[in-house]
Amino acid sequence: MTELKLYLALSILALLMSSSRAFADRGMLAPAGISVWEPGQRAIVAWNGRREVLILSTDVRSGESTWALEILPLPSRPEVEAGDFASFLELQRLLYEYASRAYAGKGLEGEPPVQVLFHRRIGSHGITVVEARDAAGLARWVENYLAEEGLEPNIAWGDLLKLADAYIKRGMRYWAFDLVELGDSLGSREPIVYFFESDFLYYPLEISSLAAGATEVTLFCLTHGALDADAALAVGLTVATFEAAGDRVALELEVDEAELVRIDRRVAELFDGAARLTVLTYEGPLEELRGDLVLFASPEENTMLAAAWAALLILALLIAFGVVYKLSPYYKPEPLGETPASGLEDRAGG
Repeated sequence: MTELKLYLALSILALLMSSSRAFADRGMLAPAGISVWEPGQRAIVAWNGRREVLILSTDVRSGESTWALEILPLPSRPEVEAGDFASFLELQRLLYEYASRAYAGKGLEGEPPVQVLFHRRIGSHGITVVEARDAAGLARWVENYLAEEGLEPNIAWGDLLKLADAYIKRGMRYWAFDLVELGDSLGSREPIVYFFESDFLYYPLEISSLAAGATEVTLFCLTHGALDADAALAVGLTVATFEAAGDRVALELEVDEAELVRIDRRVAELFDGAARLTVLTYEGPLEELRGDLVLFASPEENTMLAAAWAALLILALLIAFGVVYKLSPYYKPEPLGETPASGLEDRAGG
């Protein structure tokens, strides 16, 4: 049993602490000629059909002391707050318990091109959120911003301008920038929480194609219902599994309200009660990541929502009919306290 617990703990830790040998969650700008690595990244993606909470934490280091500007394109203007490592520790606990049970059971035009919407220092992060309407304007803003911070904006843009232009044309006008200082020692930085309006679950992957090499991505997705695994597979992600008694068990489970609160109160506020946790992973060359993760509600969830709206509509129509009938000349209320005449006649006849 001790060996089993150790195996499970190491398996779950391998998911939570999966190393990323390149930039899997955000793009990154650094001075030309400077190598920067992101050997670890974790993300919690919670979406309720209208609003998303995205919690990111990364391990970053460089071959020498330098600056780096991490880039995150988003579908709508975000709010940004500090996160907590406890969110990931709680997920580790939940997944360990789930795996243990599985083993037991089986054995706009004219406006400026870039507008700064938010700027705040949160711990070691210097977060700035801007709205950009064209890629060239965004590039000029980045260079001016770095110069204002006293840094030499010696940037090799490469394919970033084309990629930024593609994102903006797809409606991703909101960009979050995180200015950090790097050294040759590896360290995990405190998580940052972004929450924003979205009609779809969203996680940027294509921005990572700016880097070369292999990578590992692990996403902990929380939604109302089951995710569309085929849509995730279309961009290269698969549902994580583990082996139990010779069977492969998918890391998909229900998380109740109390557990959601322990993960993060802002995540819990998205859902009315429980949520579905699905772990998505990718391991391989960056160039094989095929676009961003964009998932809509599953067909079953859409059917349930449509049925709920239909029931509400029928109820509203019945209430409206009752009100109209009571206001019509056909409605004759019966006086309170009086016995109907037919009843009196029946008793008299008896």
